[in-house]
Amino acid sequence: MTSGSRNEYDQLCLIGDGYLYVTETMDAATYRNSGKEAIHQRRIITIARAFRWTCYHTHYSMGSDKGYPDLTLIHPNFAQTIWIEVKGPKGRIHPEQVAWLARINEQPATRLGIVVFPPDIDAVEQLLQENPVDIYEHEGVLRVRLPNQEGA
Repeated sequence: MTSGSRNEYDQLCLIGDGYLYVTETMDAATYRNSGKEAIHQRRIITIARAFRWTCYHTHYSMGSDKGYPDLTLIHPNFAQTIWIEVKGPKGRIHPEQVAWLARINEQPATRLGIVVFPPDIDAVEQLLQENPVDIYEHEGVLRVRLPNQEGA
């Protein structure tokens, strides 16, 4: 996503019908090196909303089944759903998360259930724009990367 400053990840998203989301600005290096999963999750939500995806995130998951992905994204025009488990740079994939994503990806009508680490953000942006990305398996779950990019 581009903005006035090409080296910043501005949390500014202008979508077709004129809505503007403004949350924060940080340089690309700070963003990519952040250890906070929440920062990466907000970035994915901002990108998704910019491309007209409806986003759901459970803020307080106490009492919920373990392992359900962090984000559920639905696009009104593509009739597609994507489930995303967001991880920070040092995040670990837990067996319950692997199980949920496996169940999601077994369903015939499912678009995709993936795990996203900070290096995957550019590929997620491409995916949300319906551009081609490579889908590959890593540690028992599916991830995305830009075409011709090596996996983690």
